[in-house]
Amino acid sequence: MAATTVVMMPIAAIAIDAAAVELAQTTSRPTIRLGSSGNTVSELQGMLTLLGYFEDPIDGRYQLTTEAAVKAFQIDAGLVDDGVVGPATWAKLLPNPSTEFTPPAVPDTPPTDGGTAPDAEEENAPVALPILRQGMVGPAVSRVQENLQIRGFYDGAIDGIFGPGTEAAVMDFQTSAQLVADGIVGPATWQALFQ
Repeated sequence: MAATTVVMMPIAAIAIDAAAVELAQTTSRPTIRLGSSGNTVSELQGMLTLLGYFEDPIDGRYQLTTEAAVKAFQIDAGLVDDGVVGPATWAKLLPNPSTEFTPPAVPDTPPTDGGTAPDAEEENAPVALPILRQGMVGPAVSRVQENLQIRGFYDGAIDGIFGPGTEAAVMDFQTSAQLVADGIVGPATWQALFQ
């Protein structure tokens, strides 16, 4: 039954190479801004890449290009475009879906020093990508719909709503990618979508 528990987690983190999986929750995220560095910045850059706001390499350094991507996201999300990623911006980037399942708490991690370069270990750390399933909504769902539409698996509206049509398209894509066709966008499906 352990696989069922993993499938039920609303948000998880994966390395782009699918080397590690860990929980990620919006509530434990530090405020980051220009000059910050480390794993949390890499995670932010990964989400902004996923959502189509950031095209530079994910390097864990919050520089001007990351700030510009954050500001563009903040404008689109109806937030103050100050380039500071605090609780309101994290909540829009990684919304907690309404679900009967409550994930366990994530252990606190020490904050990164904004003025130093990330350690080699942090540069290769996982990037948080939400596990998506039917009933969820948000910009990550829209991005999945766009990717599936580009690949010819989805012909519905890009509305950010993970409904039956999106689930069917995910299952078709999973089958074509030789994945378990469960209709859930988890680590393996994200990796296949990035290829």
